[in-house]
Amino acid sequence: MDKNIKRHLERRGVYRTRLPEEDTFTAEAPEFFRWFHETVMGFDSEEYRRDFWREANRSGHTIGHRPYGLQNYMRRRTAGRSDPIGNLLIYCLWMGGSFAIWFMRRQIDRHLGRLRRPAYYEAERRRRMALAKERRKLRKRTTVSDCPTVEALREAFAHRKDSPEAALRLGSMLEDLECYVDNSAIVAGGQVVGRRGGIRKWLHDNDSDLYRHYKRLMHYKALAKRFRQAAGVSDPTPAAAVLPPEGDTPVKGAVAPEEPKREFTSDEVPGWMGIAKGRARGLLAEARKAGGSATALAGVLARVLEPEYTPLHRLKDIKKRSSA
Repeated sequence: MDKNIKRHLERRGVYRTRLPEEDTFTAEAPEFFRWFHETVMGFDSEEYRRDFWREANRSGHTIGHRPYGLQNYMRRRTAGRSDPIGNLLIYCLWMGGSFAIWFMRRQIDRHLGRLRRPAYYEAERRRRMALAKERRKLRKRTTVSDCPTVEALREAFAHRKDSPEAALRLGSMLEDLECYVDNSAIVAGGQVVGRRGGIRKWLHDNDSDLYRHYKRLMHYKALAKRFRQAAGVSDPTPAAAVLPPEGDTPVKGAVAPEEPKREFTSDEVPGWMGIAKGRARGLLAEARKAGGSATALAGVLARVLEPEYTPLHRLKDIKKRSSA
C-alpha cells in the first residue's frame, strides 16, 4: 500500500489489524500497569494528575481531590512505622498476584478470539485477497462509455483535486481509455516478455503534457478501479456511472447532509445499480469526513479492501457490544 495512505490512516488513529497472538507483553505492559494502578490499587489516572497539577500551577485552583498515587500509598502505609521495605514488598506481591489474573484473562481472550475469528475474519481476508488478485489480472476490458477525448482528459486532470468525485471521474476516464487501446501481453517462445504500449503510448502520441504526468494518472486510474470493487460494480459499468451528477458534488471540505433512511416495500427493492450507488454515496461521505481529498478516499477504500485492515469482527457486532 502507498505510504502516504498509511500515514493518513495512522494520523486518524487507524492501524493495520493486529491478531491477538501478535501482541507481546512488551506492547501490552502499559495497559497492564494502568489496569493495576487504577482498578486494583485505586490510584488516579495519569491524565487526572497531569490536569490537576497543571491547573494548580497555572491558577492556584484545583479541579477536584488531590491526586492519589504510589507515593501517597507508601506515605500512608509507613505513617507511624519504620518499615518502608516491607510495604514495598506488599505492593510487589499485590502486583504479582494481579499480573497472574491479568495474564490468565489475556490468554482466555486470545483463545476465544481464535475460536471466533474463523467465522468472519479468515473468510473476509480471503475475499479481500481475491479482490487484490483480480486487480492485478491482465485481461481485455469493456465499457459502455465512449473513448474519452484529449480535451476531456485535460479538463478532468485540471480539476482532479476539487473533490473525491473529481478524482474518480479522471480515473474512470482512464479506465474507459484502457478499453480502447492495446495493452495486451507480448508472448515469445511461450513466455510473456512485455506489454504493448496501451495508455502510455496513447498519451505519448496525443498529449505530451499529460504524458509527463503518466504515473500520477495511473494513481487515479487505480483509485477508480478500487472504488468500483468497493461499490460492487464490474465491466462494462464505469466508476462514473455510480457517482452523483457533477452539479451535486459538494464543495471540498464540506460534509453532505445524510439522506434519511428508507424502508423499502417488497415492490420497491432497489436493483444492483441502486445498491451500488448507495455504497458509493457512503464511501464518498466517509472520504469527505476524512478530509475530502483523493488520499482520504484511498484511505477509506483501504479500510474496505486491504487484507491487512480486515476487522476481527463484523462492524454490526462491534456496535451491538458497545451499545449493550
